[in-house]
Amino acid sequence: MKRFNLTAFGLLFLAFTMAGCGKDEPAAPQEPEENPLIGHWQIKAINFTTFVSAGFPANDVTVLSGMAGYTFEEDGNFVFESNTTFGAPGTKYWDWTGDEKGFVITQKNKSMPPYDFGITPKNLKVEKVNNVLTMTFSADLANSSKADFTLEKVEHVNLDAAPAVTGADALVIGHWQLKTIDFTTYVATGRPASDAKMLSGMAGYTFEEGGNFIFESNTTFGAPGTKYWDWEGDPVSFQVIQKNKSMPPYNFGFTPENLTIKETEDGLVMTFSADLANGSTADFMLEKVDEIDLEATPVVTGDE
Repeated sequence: MKRFNLTAFGLLFLAFTMAGCGKDEPAAPQEPEENPLIGHWQIKAINFTTFVSAGFPANDVTVLSGMAGYTFEEDGNFVFESNTTFGAPGTKYWDWTGDEKGFVITQKNKSMPPYDFGITPKNLKVEKVNNVLTMTFSADLANSSKADFTLEKVEHVNLDAAPAVTGADALVIGHWQLKTIDFTTYVATGRPASDAKMLSGMAGYTFEEGGNFIFESNTTFGAPGTKYWDWEGDPVSFQVIQKNKSMPPYNFGFTPENLTIKETEDGLVMTFSADLANGSTADFMLEKVDEIDLEATPVVTGDE
């Protein structure tokens, strides 16, 4: 009888023990992971890989000037942070959807602002670099330029810290073959000769990185290695400056108007109009080349 009671007690204890082991503690609720895009991002660099200088309301470089950063809000609203403002205060112009693997910024009204800032990033990468969350991507812009972007996540966007913009002026640097010169106004006189005569034999332009400029021609003048011209500016607006207006005696310096630089089936093409030294005006078209053919002079029209 005593043995039975002990056995019964043991079985009862085992049952309680097993019942206790079978009950799992309720798991603590897991908080959903925050989308790493949410918050403020400072634009550090914009590198143009293709630049088109035309567009409405302006070229891509101009409309991006002053842009300092991005803000991804949790409710799907997106803000381009800038030191310039437009539109009604508090108006929401953009939405965003996605995550660190891919996102889209959509402009609700394509005509307000008149430039469509919406982008769909390519080659998106969000990662920590030197312990700072960094975002890199490439994107096609509204006026057909293309650029690579680098941003860093911050507590607050510094509206006065403009990103480093590169690549646009690099598209100008190099050799350009003159293809056509079309005189829209022609003045037959001048010193030392008419504008058409002075441009005869000119084959192309070379923009050097240090600011030196060369009119490439199959004729030469002056001391070898002498630098007669400088250039300054970018694809949006540049000018060629003759250092000594009397050497050579004709002033070849010019400031392009209606300048465009864009990709075509033939490669990178530059077009512009310019006022010349003796009062003529002309439209120019050039193609970017690896090396200028000094014997291939442009087609000249409209000079009669």
